[in-house]
Parts: sequence; C-alpha cells; structure tokens
Amino acid sequence: MDVNFYAKGKHWCLRGYLSIVRNVLKGKGRSFTYIDLFSGDGICTVQKPIHDSWDGPPITALKCAKNAAFDFKCIFNDLDPDKIKNLNDRIAPYKDFVRGVYNEEADSVYRKILTQLNREDMNLFYIDPNKHSDISWATIKDICEFESTAYYKGKSFIRRPELLINLMTHSMQRGGVPYDPDSIDKCLGTSSWREQIESKSSRTPMHKIFLDTFLNQLQPYYDKGKNVFVMEVRQLENKSLLYYLIFATTHPLASKIFSSYQEYVKQYQKSDLMNEYLSLDARAKGLTSLLDFK
Repeated sequence: MDVNFYAKGKHWCLRGYLSIVRNVLKGKGRSFTYIDLFSGDGICTVQKPIHDSWDGPPITALKCAKNAAFDFKCIFNDLDPDKIKNLNDRIAPYKDFVRGVYNEEADSVYRKILTQLNREDMNLFYIDPNKHSDISWATIKDICEFESTAYYKGKSFIRRPELLINLMTHSMQRGGVPYDPDSIDKCLGTSSWREQIESKSSRTPMHKIFLDTFLNQLQPYYDKGKNVFVMEVRQLENKSLLYYLIFATTHPLASKIFSSYQEYVKQYQKSDLMNEYLSLDARAKGLTSLLDFK
C-alpha cells in the first residue's frame, strides 16, 4: 500500500501503544481486540525521499498479539478487494490471532464487528481513512455507545472502546474553502461548523474549526478535558497540517498512560522522524548528511 513518509508517525504511535497494552495486560487474564476498519494490504511503501517499506498496522498488531501473554485478537477490513487478498496472504502465518477479515464499507461492517466483541473487554478501533468522506459520524457514534460498567481501583466508570482516529481535515478543504460541505456534515455529524466558517469575525483556522466540532461531538462519550488526546500530523517539507491523530479512552489508567505517551509521539514526529526524512532526502540527492556520521 502506497503511503507518504509522514505516515510513519501515526504507525509509530500505534505500535508503541500496542506494546504498552501488551505489557499492562500481561498476566491479567483479560482479552483485547484490535479492530482496523481501513487495514490496507499489510505493508506500507513510500517512493520519496527514497523507496522504502515497513510493516503496516495489521502486521504490527499481529506481531504484538503473537508475543502477548493473554488473549489478543485482531479484526481487519478494507473496501479494496485486491488489498484484502494481499492482506490475507501476508497474515496467514498469524491466523491464530485473527478473528475476522472483511471486504466491506466501514460504515456498514462495523455492525458485524460489534457483535463479535465483548463490551467488558478492552477493544481498540483504529480508524485511518484515506479521506474524511470514507467514515461517517453515525458509525463512530455507534461504536462510542458500545459500553459497559467497569471498575478500576474500586471506582466505577463507563467502559467504551478506545479510539485512535485520523481526522482528515486536509481533505475537508481546498483552496481555502470547505470541500463538499455535505460530506463534511456526514463526517462530523453536524452542520454547526458552517456558521463559524461563514462568520467574517472568526479568525480560527478552518482545520481547527473542524477539529473542535469533532471533539464536541465526542464529548458526551469521552471527556475532551481528560480522556481525549490530540496530536498534529504535518507535512515534513513545508510543515502544513495534514490531519489530527486523536486518541480517546474512558479507562482511567489508559488516560494516565497516554497523557505521558503522547509527549513521546510528538517528540518522535518533530525530531526523530524529521531527522530521518532529511537524512534520506539528502542521500537521495547524493548529498552527505551530518546525521550519517552519528
């Protein structure tokens, strides 16, 4: 599956969090399910700055599942039949950790997936569409409402699936204006964003208006003040914002862990990932980078 180099940032975030889950749940006798609604073919390939490839999220999750000392299963879906065919070939060695593979629209297949999940277990939905119109708020809302009462350190809380979402604000605008407003309404579940954008007095960037609207939609399910974490993903060349990576949870421990973990993610994207890109770009141009001498 062809991706851009900056995709390494969100994949690094996912891999790290799954490793944390593996360590936290070790020996606890719990079950965990990873659900990827836009799984692709299992491998990520970039052409710039040089040709390179790495494990896609499905393989990353399955390798983590294989090394987990508890019940760790994965469910995959992608609308592209060729990608699913290639994915099935790649995940064959990990079949014991696969609960299901689907080739359907994300906005419909999630209903089947929810019937396979236990509300009382830990479930993580990785939602990484190619564009905002690939996923609707109605789907996310139904996933949010898949709930149960749970306890942590003697206190009750409402357990909901954990979400790692790519909010594609970049595809919501073209030439400084909203692109296909009706599809934005569908993605955000409301048209309330329109008034603010149309207001001449508003100086808030359009992508921030989209983000705030989405976070307000999440608020009844995940407290944006303490249970929702937002990370920017920017173009490496010109630093323009591409999308927001959003993690949401209701579990007190997961919230505490991600509060610290997000700082590592941000640092990786700003420093390590950027340095790697600059080094590879220099090599592609036949130049020598100072990083080559480290």
